[in-house]
Amino acid sequence: MVLIPARLVDRRKAAEAITQKGINCWKNQDYQKALQNYNLAIKTYINCANAYYHRGNLFYDQKNYQQAMEDYNQAIKLNDQYAEAYTKRGNIYYIFNELQLAFENYDRSLKINPRLDQTYYHLGNAYYSIKEYHQALDNYSQAITINPNYPDAYNNRGTAYYAIKKYQIALEDYNQAIRLNPHYADAYNNRANLYFHFSQYQEAVEDYTQAITLNLRIPTAYNNRGNSYYVLKEYEKAIQDYNQAINLNPNYVEGYYNRGLAYQKIQENQKAITDFKQALDLAKQQGNAIVYREIQAAIGKMV
Repeated sequence: MVLIPARLVDRRKAAEAITQKGINCWKNQDYQKALQNYNLAIKTYINCANAYYHRGNLFYDQKNYQQAMEDYNQAIKLNDQYAEAYTKRGNIYYIFNELQLAFENYDRSLKINPRLDQTYYHLGNAYYSIKEYHQALDNYSQAITINPNYPDAYNNRGTAYYAIKKYQIALEDYNQAIRLNPHYADAYNNRANLYFHFSQYQEAVEDYTQAITLNLRIPTAYNNRGNSYYVLKEYEKAIQDYNQAINLNPNYVEGYYNRGLAYQKIQENQKAITDFKQALDLAKQQGNAIVYREIQAAIGKMV
């Protein structure tokens, strides 16, 4: 048996208490004080894995992924059974499209703790990104089994069901995500996409509007609401939405293309040609061959 000096035990306990203060500051969105506490915890006891992990979370939330990765690595070095740290490290690998490393970290996390709903959720996202929709569904469902009140898991499972054309089940999942979080802009946007697919354009407009009300900076919501107005032959409203989508994302190929189509409908042909050419240039730059051919055909019909 290894005896630990009392002074070392005291420093460890002090570091854990300071880390908890940092967590409380983080919850209250006082990020500067949170960072100060995490730093102090590490200074107090340099082997405090929790302090490194939570400081990593702070850096992660600030999109400072390099420093977050360094802290997660250190947390794992100090405690190789730290399941949550493997999950967060997997998330960073996922962000940088290093999917094999992401999968390895998620798998390691779940071997340590098979009850981590967030790990299943992020594993589902990784599978979805490579179009392995059924495996994505399995993992989202596992996350929901562990945590039935997980709106993100319902929303993303709905998107996976949409991808395999199980639209009614997708709708049920979007509905549940919204029930759990009535302020969930992405879920309204996704449900609106489903209504648009069902040709329920007025319902789509209502959900896109709700998404926009909750988050004014979703260019796809403006673009897609514009598409709904276009189908409803409300071309001026459609153009206003395409304008806003382009303002939010000046490189939005579909925004320019769709606005060009709307300008065509109101006989603003020169504006339509200008938008088609801008969309054509952007599609070429972005390697979007399908849209590029569509725009070429649209221009060809006008000349």
